[in-house]
Amino acid sequence: MAIDRIWIFEGKAGKNFPKEKELLIQELKRAFTVDSKLTAKTSLAVSLAGDGSLLSMIRNMGGKRFDIPVLGVHTSDGLGFLHRLALPGKSASSSLTLKAWSKMFIEMLKTGSYQLQKRWGVEAPLNRHHLCWGMNDLVMSKGALSRMVSLKVKVDGSLLFAKLRGDGLIIASPTGSTAYSLAAGGPIVVPGLDGILITPILPHEIAQRPIVISSNSSVQIEVLEGPPCYLTEDGQRTTEIKAGQSFMIQKSSKPICWLEPEMEGVRDYFELLRTKLGLGGEKGARIDKS
Repeated sequence: MAIDRIWIFEGKAGKNFPKEKELLIQELKRAFTVDSKLTAKTSLAVSLAGDGSLLSMIRNMGGKRFDIPVLGVHTSDGLGFLHRLALPGKSASSSLTLKAWSKMFIEMLKTGSYQLQKRWGVEAPLNRHHLCWGMNDLVMSKGALSRMVSLKVKVDGSLLFAKLRGDGLIIASPTGSTAYSLAAGGPIVVPGLDGILITPILPHEIAQRPIVISSNSSVQIEVLEGPPCYLTEDGQRTTEIKAGQSFMIQKSSKPICWLEPEMEGVRDYFELLRTKLGLGGEKGARIDKS
């Protein structure tokens, strides 16, 4: 795939590393046509911020998110687990200058030194006009009052939880397995695997544990009683669900095209698990925020 037009999204983390980002943007403008708005002719959408902004960019792309590849370059002070690349100034292990790194980055895009990976999200068609979609997850949670939710959960029509009482329920994609689901005790699932994670949030019954099901399965959720619950998409948009309502969550009907770069400074998935999440527990391991 030839990349000749790009769209740059800076998001809320745009104030971090302003000089470095501006220099990178100037180099990109010299090498490519940079669209001020996302169009059908755009070849690549690039996020220069953190994980939340990358997810926000994908959501703001609307239907074009399924047609235009996406790439994140980590430039914020957050964890940045979704990013394989970070500005050289953010990584203590990088000895490259920004100019040298930018040249390598542009060369990677121009020569096609990357892989395009399909990343599937999760979706909930509430009705014909309202589709909830998440790259990471869809989360059922309680409202402002500190009361437990009460949910019935089925998988392909078979009962999983007759009455799940707790703080909520996470339905996550493999990409989202290292986000909220992991914090709630869910497993880590490599993004290339097909699956859907079901992770209860602080369940009252200790035996109601996380489970990974086939990506071909669907999850049916019914709010049994109590005040309204809220279905949240990637922590960015929410919909009220009232007692008595039921709906289905499934693998998204279309994948995101995720650009995986191949150049110096790219961290593989297991390196990210070790350096950013401390997986493996090596003595003296340093959690890297680059």
